[in-house]
Amino acid sequence: PTILCVDVSKVDNQVAAHLEKAGVILQAYDAILNLLSTKEGKVWLDPEKSSHALVTAATSPLLAPSPISLLKAVKNAAEIQGMRHAHIRDGAAVVRAFATINQRIQEG
Repeated sequence: PTILCVDVSKVDNQVAAHLEKAGVILQAYDAILNLLSTKEGKVWLDPEKSSHALVTAATSPLLAPSPISLLKAVKNAAEIQGMRHAHIRDGAAVVRAFATINQRIQEG
């Protein structure tokens, strides 16, 4: 089974039911260190994103970059266009902020 350590108070009944149907077992967030220390077999931990506590708690860590991160790095055309538009909006906001600051300095 897949175990998801999460603040269970933040998971509503609909999400909990969906996860249960998918075979996911919810555990309290603070149970993760105990789970890792008693887990048999390899546990995949990305050394760039995992805390020292998680790495040392795992009895047999497989330290390697997560393929999920690598897949998320690949962007489709819509995502690339969205990022371009966001950069343009952010750049315009920065220019407006600097113009406001400059105007207020000029006004004293």
